[in-house]
Amino acid sequence: MVRSSALLSLRKLLFPLLLIAGPACLEGRPLSDERSGNSSSAAAYFRSNWREIGVLGVPIHQGQPKPGVEKGPQFLRDAGLLDQLRDLGHEVKDFGDVSVEGDPSVTDCGARNSDVVGKTNKNVRDAVAKVLGSGRVSLNLGGDHTLSIGSVSGHAQSVDTEVALIWIDAHGDINTPSSSTSGNMHGMPLSFLVHEMAPYVVKPKGLEWVEPCIHKDNLAYIGLRDVDPYERYFMNHLGIRTYDMADIDRLGIRGVTQRILQEINPTGEKSLHISYDIDSIDKMIAPSTGTPVLGGLSLREALVIAEEVSKSGQLRVLDLAEVNPELGSEQDARNTVDCGVRLVDSFFGSRRGGNLPLENDPKVTDPSCVTCQ
Repeated sequence: MVRSSALLSLRKLLFPLLLIAGPACLEGRPLSDERSGNSSSAAAYFRSNWREIGVLGVPIHQGQPKPGVEKGPQFLRDAGLLDQLRDLGHEVKDFGDVSVEGDPSVTDCGARNSDVVGKTNKNVRDAVAKVLGSGRVSLNLGGDHTLSIGSVSGHAQSVDTEVALIWIDAHGDINTPSSSTSGNMHGMPLSFLVHEMAPYVVKPKGLEWVEPCIHKDNLAYIGLRDVDPYERYFMNHLGIRTYDMADIDRLGIRGVTQRILQEINPTGEKSLHISYDIDSIDKMIAPSTGTPVLGGLSLREALVIAEEVSKSGQLRVLDLAEVNPELGSEQDARNTVDCGVRLVDSFFGSRRGGNLPLENDPKVTDPSCVTCQ
């Protein structure tokens, strides 16, 4: 009886410490920087660095020809994304959908629907600036990838430091209106955003307001495997960092992600923006997207990117683009939406190895809740 009482007291004493220290202390190992996210506590590895998130829907489809992508934001919400973020301990505010505006009949300089894309992205810019101004991380749900014209612009105007941008995509998205063979503007966002692209770009109607805001040294690609010739020319000529699928095969996805973070934000002082096109993931895994390409990231590789970014503690803005629930079968759409939800969760702290309870969980504050009765 005395022994049982002593064990119970010891269990009550140690349980909160084990929750804070994590499995490393159970295994007799010191907490490494990798597991702790460069923090002194393992809790930083198991919990996200961010607590307040502002969610924006950007139901734009005019940057590409396939209807349905405008439904992406609502499908992601309906899949429980916001509740899952709250379950991770975040305070989440849904700012609603950005208004899609403009004259759909306007195509200028070879850029289709330029007035709608431009005016809508001006709204995106202002909405992202509002979210960031409230002290929140901005999570922007698309919609096609033109949304990043506005989101990156809003990010850049809202911070006092430079923006570092990781573009995760099967495609280069750096065509100009004159170099594009399709005229689809979801393949052009970076040509308007990168300072060094300015000599090659004539702004079409609707995008007169856009100013370059990213230096090429602060940009890196992950996942390329379908790049147009002029895009490759711009990348090579400007010296933009690109890590295509062959590089990932050679270096490993964790090594690529860590290398990029070190290259474009070595001191962690820049404000990190992730622009994520779901088509970076292999079409066998995430098929419901407008321009799927075989040979892409596995879901495991995609989650590694998200986990490494989360552990860095640098993320300020996340775009998720090109989820189109109208393409493919119902199961295809469900799988693609689920991939999107998993990705966002991982960028905001979800771990495949499990997460610690929240700090205010009564089982942490009152260990008797979990001891044997």
